[in-house]
Amino acid sequence: MGIFDHFTKKSAEAQYKLGFQCITGQGRPTDIAEGVKWIQRAAEQDFAEAQFHLGALYHHGQGLPQNYAKAAQLYLGAARQGHPKALNNLGALYADGLGVTRDLTAAIDWYERAAEHGHPTASKNALITKMKLELEIEDGQLQDSLSRSREAFRKSTDELLSSKRNEPHEDELTKVIPTDGVKTGHTNICGIDFEVHDDPNETFAELMQLLVLKLGELHHQDLYIYRYIVEEADRLSSGDEQQNFVLSLCGIMPLEYSGESKKVAEFAQSRPGVDFIDGFCEQLSSITSEGFAEHVRDQTYLIYNHEYHSVIAQARKKWAAHYYNNCFEKAHWNYADKWKEVLEAIKVSQPALSGQV
Repeated sequence: MGIFDHFTKKSAEAQYKLGFQCITGQGRPTDIAEGVKWIQRAAEQDFAEAQFHLGALYHHGQGLPQNYAKAAQLYLGAARQGHPKALNNLGALYADGLGVTRDLTAAIDWYERAAEHGHPTASKNALITKMKLELEIEDGQLQDSLSRSREAFRKSTDELLSSKRNEPHEDELTKVIPTDGVKTGHTNICGIDFEVHDDPNETFAELMQLLVLKLGELHHQDLYIYRYIVEEADRLSSGDEQQNFVLSLCGIMPLEYSGESKKVAEFAQSRPGVDFIDGFCEQLSSITSEGFAEHVRDQTYLIYNHEYHSVIAQARKKWAAHYYNNCFEKAHWNYADKWKEVLEAIKVSQPALSGQV
């Protein structure tokens, strides 16, 4: 470094310190405008700390109008000199698409560079962003997966139902036939129009197919899928031995569903599948019996888990990652570890129906 460069750096450092004192009121009256002026001068001389500080002021709109693009430009200048906080904050801007085009891959790279330069939380930020990137890739496939699952379901219902242990009772199914004196062979419950066949098993198979397809139509968001899966799992966990067996076939973990059915108010707008099956079974039980309606509900849940296994796994992974991140950020290490176990346990594999009850 030449003499001129040495004095330039010293001058920039002195200007930055003066600006910092003006902004913070250390050793002199607080004067944000004056402080910004001196930090600006230091930043123009490529003094990294000044570039970072000025970028932070633009980033958060403190003392200057909020301007994410200017913040990104200033952070970049400091980042080129290896400034850890500037590297980390650039990652945050890329992760959120503020002042730059949103790019999670670029965000991960900036976070990892910040970690290499000693930033204390950059490694965690990189890990969380990697999870987001993985989940967004999966979410991009969600609608295609749902369409494929619905089409496959139409072709496989008969085969799936052939493995039932308990066949529907003929006297229960005949109660569904309209009682107005005219046996039309059709009935409608909550918008589900199905034919009542002479063979109760055929009627039951058609009813299961229509119910699962209806749930597939309602569940066009991963949150809707997740609410149905965990709330119904919580209901089954409080049921009899047969219902617990159904739950065991689906592979949902207790941490995912425990107490979820009590969160009705919190997720009131996010549970169309649960609301639909509640109404359907309530009406069905008034026509047949409560036990038969529960049997239909349990079988519907089991077959839905089988047919939509891939999208269910994606939804479960997304929300497990969400809860893991929350626990991690709040330093709830014990729960973070438990949610990590859930994430590792979720497999995109079909639950077996060989033991269907």
